[in-house]
Amino acid sequence: MDPFVWPGKGTGVRPPITDRERTLGPLDKVTDPFKPDTFHWRASTAMVDVMNPILKHIPPRTVLTLADEVGYQPGQIVSKTLVQNSSHSLTLFAFDKGEEISTHAAGGDALVTVLEGAGQVTIDGVPYVLAAGQSIVMPAGAPHAVFAPEPFKMSLLVVFPE
Repeated sequence: MDPFVWPGKGTGVRPPITDRERTLGPLDKVTDPFKPDTFHWRASTAMVDVMNPILKHIPPRTVLTLADEVGYQPGQIVSKTLVQNSSHSLTLFAFDKGEEISTHAAGGDALVTVLEGAGQVTIDGVPYVLAAGQSIVMPAGAPHAVFAPEPFKMSLLVVFPE
């Protein structure tokens, strides 16, 4: 049985309000199209978002600035993973000046977007300097590295082959 469904028998009576519902949102009355006299109560979309999020560490239905979601630390690279599964990953990075990720390759195409400052991405031995708002694709299997000539933040979206 769906963990977000409560049965009803056409009486119009819904289950009592719970603390979880007060926090996460109301239940919706859903009629069974094959049994018009039967319906069930289903958790609202907001409740499902909170109970089983795909995007981690950021709230749904909230306007935000991605660069503000990850902070700098002296002498470090800080990362915050928002999605990680078999088809894709989405991670935010904050590089302090002089920090780098050494040359490696990824199993999927990777899209880097600079969110703040400027960074250097090297692909197949060719360096590219990207400023805030600019993006570049690192093809799957291509050796690449990232260097911070100044503090900068970036997002990294990797899409893995099926």
